[in-house]
Amino acid sequence: MPATRAPADRRIKPPRRVLVIANPVSGGGRGGRRAAALVAALAARGVEVEQRTTTPERNGRRVAQDLRERDGDGFDALAVVGGDGSVHDVINGLGDLELPLAVLPSGTANVWAQDVGLPRAPAPAADAILGGHVVDHPLASCGERRFFLFAGIGLDARIVHRVEAVRARSGGRGGKLQWLVPGVREFFGEPLADLSVVVPGQPPLEHLAQVLVTLIPNYAGPVHFPSIGPAARLLQVLCFPARSKWTWLRIMLAGTLGRLRPGRDYTQIETAGPVQIHSAGAPEPFHLDGGHVGTTPLDVGLTGRAIRLLVPAVDA
Repeated sequence: MPATRAPADRRIKPPRRVLVIANPVSGGGRGGRRAAALVAALAARGVEVEQRTTTPERNGRRVAQDLRERDGDGFDALAVVGGDGSVHDVINGLGDLELPLAVLPSGTANVWAQDVGLPRAPAPAADAILGGHVVDHPLASCGERRFFLFAGIGLDARIVHRVEAVRARSGGRGGKLQWLVPGVREFFGEPLADLSVVVPGQPPLEHLAQVLVTLIPNYAGPVHFPSIGPAARLLQVLCFPARSKWTWLRIMLAGTLGRLRPGRDYTQIETAGPVQIHSAGAPEPFHLDGGHVGTTPLDVGLTGRAIRLLVPAVDA
């Protein structure tokens, strides 16, 4: 999927002291090697760099919390080596500490990396960090948790819940194949969800099988929503009505081909929130940025804050 973002908002002074936060089990266990290569590339470019590695007991959120409590510890940028979940953890640990954030993608889907065209190799990633080009990306919240990509409720969240149970038994290691069996079992298992959405100024929407509240036009790797612009500043609430599972197969295929259309396949609402989502019957799981968080009901809204993300330069 080609990058869809707008050019960088501005340029900052190139970082000279960088902390690398690495998830070593990301990318099927390649995260540790990729982090070491990034550290070497930054050091070769004259950057003072340190690395802190996450563990199951001490994830990126805990590492970032420690950094926040020391008011940044003298670093002027962070680089996360991992997937979207690793970035999510770090953002939630940083709180209101304002440090530019870079990402060397090393996860399963790496949706953010696809969305903005982040380099996947350590040397180009180091060059992008030193380039100092940043984009201000809005942050949304659900309860006390922040997210920077999306919140999903429905079939996708059920699958995420199953996959995380599998990963917990494998020490946190993942991969695209881990999604196959849980995805098939969930799709052909329980009936689709029955969700409702309430957005200020809009009539309630009911009997929905899937709700996606997103800040970007790409989802789960291959799925693309052409109706979402490259620099969305408001929440995009995508509501999919309950249909047969065979119709869902057509919708998923259309999504991978970039042929989903609002009105025909889903209802799209743009809002700053709050977005209230409920489920009829049993509570439904939901995920934030691809990680299971809890169950319905939930309220989603914009925080009014943004994070500064270091990205490659893009010609205007």
